Amino acid sequence: MQLIEIAQLLYLLTYHKPDATLWRLTTAVFMPEAPKPGKGAFQRSRLMVRLMMLAFRVHVPWASRYILPCDISPRRHIIIMHLELSVLAAFGAMLCWGFGDFFIQRTTRRVGDVECLAFIGSLGALGLLPFVLQEIPALLDARNMALMLLLGGVTFIAAVFNFEALKRGKLSVVEMILEIELPITVILGFMFFGESLTLAQLAAIGAVLAGIALIAAGSRPHKGLGVLEKGALLAAIAAVGMGFVNFLTAAGSKQISPLMAIWAPWLIVAVVSFVALAGRDGIGRTMGNAAKFKWLILATAIFDTAAWLFFAFAVLDSMLSITIAITESYPAVAMLLGLMINRESIARHQYAGAGMALAASVALGFLI
Repeated sequence: MQLIEIAQLLYLLTYHKPDATLWRLTTAVFMPEAPKPGKGAFQRSRLMVRLMMLAFRVHVPWASRYILPCDISPRRHIIIMHLELSVLAAFGAMLCWGFGDFFIQRTTRRVGDVECLAFIGSLGALGLLPFVLQEIPALLDARNMALMLLLGGVTFIAAVFNFEALKRGKLSVVEMILEIELPITVILGFMFFGESLTLAQLAAIGAVLAGIALIAAGSRPHKGLGVLEKGALLAAIAAVGMGFVNFLTAAGSKQISPLMAIWAPWLIVAVVSFVALAGRDGIGRTMGNAAKFKWLILATAIFDTAAWLFFAFAVLDSMLSITIAITESYPAVAMLLGLMINRESIARHQYAGAGMALAASVALGFLI
């Protein structure tokens, strides 16, 4: 049974006596092929609906006297379908970004930053082309074209710093420093999308930044905390750029479409990357690396493109600040991969900083 149907039935339960509706709800969810209610079935349905109310935290005015006494605080009405899909897409982006950055680090260390960008951009643009053919005329609008050109340019610059940071530094450290994009994205959403921030949210953002400061401090105790980890400064610059990429991607998704918000900048990144490679080393070396590391490159392109697609669809019907707060748990995935597979080591204060940043990120997701 789809969640939107559950939402409709819960609405009926809120405003109508339950007899038929009650049985319809519980049998549709738990026993789709059940016959008409018999003796004892109604009692079972009362318990099931109570569990449903607890799960969805819905206030039913007649619950205390008609079903079973239970402590359910009044909540505002919920719109399940779009919220559920947006949350699932955000978690999809989180997972894909974690694995994507793990593969990006391995790819950049074998083929270089610009080549990795060229492969991701070209494969992503080629794979999405059949799905955006009907939307390409939207780029004839000057505002849409300007937005996509700006997004493509900012994406290229931010990605170069991002990839170089991943190439030089520890995955477990760089990923956590990239959390700087969270407050930047939230602030941009506040400024341009009219999203609001509370004191508790600002406190959570401050905790994220404090955790990042601990992570960025070097893991060599005899040199003190003043020494930055390799790639830390590059990661910080990349994080600022990625905050703007997040905002522009959300704007493109809402203004044009999620698919176009990914395809157009991917195409721009691919073109700029191949032009840069042609002027530097020629295309021959790039094609040789493509054949040599084809499976690694393919995995990198799939995970990174999928992550951005999930993100673009998540922000379509949800607040940018909510989406980015959920997705910012992705460094936990990358950190785990870095510690387990890359055999990286980090100091105790960096573990503490990672825990603080992740906990604050998750808390921010609940506070928004």
